[in-house]
Amino acid sequence: MRWALPALVLLLAGCGSYQGTIAFTSTRDGNAEVYAMHADGGGIRDLTRNLAQDGQPAWSPDGKTIAFVSTRDGNAGIYAMHADGSGQRRLTRSEANDTAPVWSPDGRKIAFMCTVATPRIVTEICAVGADGRGRLRLTTAAEGDNLYPQWSHDSQVILCTRSYGGYSVWALRADGGGQSLFLTRAAEAAYSPDGTRLASLGRPSTRGAWALYVGRRRVSHATGSVDSLAWSPDGDRLAFVAARDVYVVNADGSGERRLTHGPGSSLSPQWSADGKSIAVERLRGQHSDVVVVRADGTGERALTSGSGKNGGPTWRP
Repeated sequence: MRWALPALVLLLAGCGSYQGTIAFTSTRDGNAEVYAMHADGGGIRDLTRNLAQDGQPAWSPDGKTIAFVSTRDGNAGIYAMHADGSGQRRLTRSEANDTAPVWSPDGRKIAFMCTVATPRIVTEICAVGADGRGRLRLTTAAEGDNLYPQWSHDSQVILCTRSYGGYSVWALRADGGGQSLFLTRAAEAAYSPDGTRLASLGRPSTRGAWALYVGRRRVSHATGSVDSLAWSPDGDRLAFVAARDVYVVNADGSGERRLTHGPGSSLSPQWSADGKSIAVERLRGQHSDVVVVRADGTGERALTSGSGKNGGPTWRP
């Protein structure tokens, strides 16, 4: 599972062997900003241009809008802008911090992690309309944090990980109507794009390594605990991280393949819209870069090579 939220990377339609759009956060100019670049690493530009900290970009399903996190008005809040960086506007207002925006498949709402300071500091799951209206707090956990919101394909349910008494996955109604235990001994879960299958990180015992499951079937066999599952756009494959490298496996458990071989740690694999490529953040010491690799493991290429941290890639739909 993801132990920390990495910064995100944004790639825009490119040319050459890698096609499509990615977004990323970079500290190359001193503070964190959201940048865009072609999928071949060219045409990079700063979208946010702000003295505050900006990051964690997330594309709307139609690819026209980017949600992101900014501290420009004090605490961290959720903002939105057009794909070219224009029209920046604040969507959430809170006395604490709002982070990790995730769009609903219908593009009408954004789920995010919201910090609540009373009776003690915990992370909850909230949702807000894409226009900034109708904010709802969806979890009320007495203990533990609620992390990593993921939408169902019909935008009606949100899954999240609860970190109390061992990790578990909870289901939340997006209209704020309740919460229920969904999976025990599980950390992270995500529906396939068509909503017919559920992938999750689970382990058979409290001390066992985390593995990737589709339904009740274990589909990963790589060494080490599995982290950061991601469905391919066609729902036939899953990417994940194990022992610091990226793997791909078919949803039925066949064809497991290691795609990267270091150096450093690969984080948060993200599929291109055509399912042919995967972008990752490659962390080495205090520096990180955005790296792309084809889904068959060939053609690995670093897209950034500047100073600071460049990471958390997400492709334009």
